[in-house]
Amino acid sequence: AALKQIAGNAEDLRGTPEAEVIHQLRLGARRLRSSLSTFKPIVSDGRMEGIKAELEWLSGELDPARNVDVFLSGALARASLARRKTEKPTVLGQRLRVTRKAAYARARNAAEGDRFSALLLDILTWIEVGPWTKTGGKAGGLRDAPIAGFAANALERALQIGRASCRERV
Repeated sequence: AALKQIAGNAEDLRGTPEAEVIHQLRLGARRLRSSLSTFKPIVSDGRMEGIKAELEWLSGELDPARNVDVFLSGALARASLARRKTEKPTVLGQRLRVTRKAAYARARNAAEGDRFSALLLDILTWIEVGPWTKTGGKAGGLRDAPIAGFAANALERALQIGRASCRERV
């Protein structure tokens, strides 16, 4: 589902870049990275870290566009409403729109590039025939076992990570 979200939104981005498309594409990449982390005991092999790194690259190409969109629709939009309608657009607003155009071009170039195509193909191939899909071995045993035990352990790991993260912030 995450791969479908990535591929579908990348196709939309190549056609008509817009804020929601970029957001959904980033969300798909984050969902897939999260799934890989959650299922690491089953799917971890020599290619997984490379796939995660490429998903991080993709997110990095999309981040500037998303950040500008959030700022434009949030703080700047509220400030604009507070001003009188007769005022000219601010220099900051104009510069942000120029920055947004460049960030959208960067995001679109990423979605149109060979690196992105190779990433999708690599993920799809890995999902379908990766070593973790084989019968037997530790990964096969975990993969074929009832999900309840694995899910309980995965949730416990996530809670421990969340608690540790909260302690670090305090």
